[in-house]
Amino acid sequence: MISIIIPVLNRQEMSYECIQAVMEHTEDYELVIIDNGSEPPFVPPFTGFNDIRIIRNDQNLGFPVPVIPGIR
Repeated sequence: MISIIIPVLNRQEMSYECIQAVMEHTEDYELVIIDNGSEPPFVPPFTGFNDIRIIRNDQNLGFPVPVIPGIR
């Protein structure tokens, strides 16, 4: 199994397209979505297909800071 880490910030439709592409073209994976302070908070478009974990930051912390917890 591989872990795919996707940081998101407010661009829900673009994030949904990314998640859909992963689901269509990848097998044996988990998604780790890092919501980097989105308003409203990010809600995954699909549930029940594969593991989707969401880590939420209350504010935008840039790119490297939120990705590190996703890697852990």
